[in-house]
Amino acid sequence: LGIYKVIKKNRNWLNLYLKNCKFSNKSKLTIENYRIDLEKFILWFEQNFRKDLSKVRSQHISQYTQYLADGGKIHIYLKQNWFTEKILKREKILLKTYIQNPLTSNSRRRHLSSIKNFFEFLKQSFEEANKNFSKNPVKPIIHQIRVKEVDIKHTENINPKQFEVLDETIYRPGDRLMLYLLYYGGLRLNELKNIKFESFDYYNESVKLKRKGGYIHNLKINNFLIIRKWIITYKEWLLKNNFRFNENGYLFISKDGGVLSNKTLYNRINKLIHKAGLKGNITPHSFRKACATNLYDDTKDLLLVRNYLNHKDASVTQTYIDR
Repeated sequence: LGIYKVIKKNRNWLNLYLKNCKFSNKSKLTIENYRIDLEKFILWFEQNFRKDLSKVRSQHISQYTQYLADGGKIHIYLKQNWFTEKILKREKILLKTYIQNPLTSNSRRRHLSSIKNFFEFLKQSFEEANKNFSKNPVKPIIHQIRVKEVDIKHTENINPKQFEVLDETIYRPGDRLMLYLLYYGGLRLNELKNIKFESFDYYNESVKLKRKGGYIHNLKINNFLIIRKWIITYKEWLLKNNFRFNENGYLFISKDGGVLSNKTLYNRINKLIHKAGLKGNITPHSFRKACATNLYDDTKDLLLVRNYLNHKDASVTQTYIDR
């Protein structure tokens, strides 16, 4: 029954990691993506080596990377199925065959990102109890993001020093709130335009966004307390300057209460950029790239950045990261 003890141990480690992700307020979509990636790797490792995850080494990761590149099959037997608690006496009852199609280099990097983060969790959680977890088997060189084949609109990233210069030149609270939402939230202009005062959930520190394709996304936005502060200041400014705003209406409005167009927002942001004297090809889209880069620097988690920006393909997210 050795293989069943191995499977149970691996499943317990995976469940602990997914619970930790949930506790860390990662989105359901991110957690589900982790689960799919990690189950695929664990099934492959169990079938080929019949060992628990503490025995994974860098050479196994290299072999798995090649497997993802070439494609192949994993035969899942009933006695190996994680979701079957009852162990049958008959040997090797084939449940299904999992077919892995070849993945592009971008997809392989994204997949390895999930595995690297998983082993980092195991290392930090169980290193003292299990010395085999003392090193992360996913080599940094495999995980590094170096894809620069396509640059989204060839826009430049706004680095922290440039953003600090920009921030010092802003005086109107509406402009500051606008740029903070772009810089910390990585929003598209159309998403920024459609935000309403009622879109913010102060308890959960999130904002309700209408993403591409009409998808509604409750984004747990970074630096929410700063943004909340400027929402309050912005409301006071609107009242003081006799703007016709509604507590349930749109956030960014004209004097008569009309919602601002994408073009108006674009021109206003460009004006602020030029006023700050920022050189190079800095555009409103640069804030989205800055958000992606900063978030990746903080987390080293490509999947999290992908879902934060609401990208369907992690290869697009990679082009936003200025590293």
